[in-house]
Amino acid sequence: MKKSIVSLVIANALLALPAQADVTKEQLGQMLLGKTSVVITQNYLDYYAEGLTGPTTKGGYHPGIDYRSQQPETVYAPLDGVVDAVPGGPYGILAIKKDGSETRIILAHMSAFSVKKGDKVQTGCAIGKTGRVGTDAPHLHVEARVGRNTAAYYFQTKTDTGVNKPPETIPPSYKLLAPFACRQ
Repeated sequence: MKKSIVSLVIANALLALPAQADVTKEQLGQMLLGKTSVVITQNYLDYYAEGLTGPTTKGGYHPGIDYRSQQPETVYAPLDGVVDAVPGGPYGILAIKKDGSETRIILAHMSAFSVKKGDKVQTGCAIGKTGRVGTDAPHLHVEARVGRNTAAYYFQTKTDTGVNKPPETIPPSYKLLAPFACRQ
């Protein structure tokens, strides 16, 4: 029963979108967390007022979007791809490389993973649980990296190549299935 409700929530978030369309930040969060509404706690490129510019950051700007979550909540794959790094580490990171591109979606602060390096994932399939690994409050951090090494630290390093982009603007591999369901 719960899977059909989640599928319905994800389907509703996608129904208004033409194939390969950008999504709003809110729609992306709804798809990732399988909810009808989400709270964004930090936006892409918010500036750290404290001036956080240590060796792991580039200019002190937030490289992704943070969504408030309870702990644990199921996280769903936002696109078709492959898990291209071992999930976990000090920030609870899961990296998915989008099929046919150098784009990666990075999900951070996750407490559990239902996929491993090399696994193929499909849009809408459960991939893990939210958490608070490497942070004070439970939330899901989402980055879109183009041409960046997934082994790079949570934030861009000063010597990192490639760029971060607003996660909602990456042309996803969202497939408008009727009814939308995980194809595992």
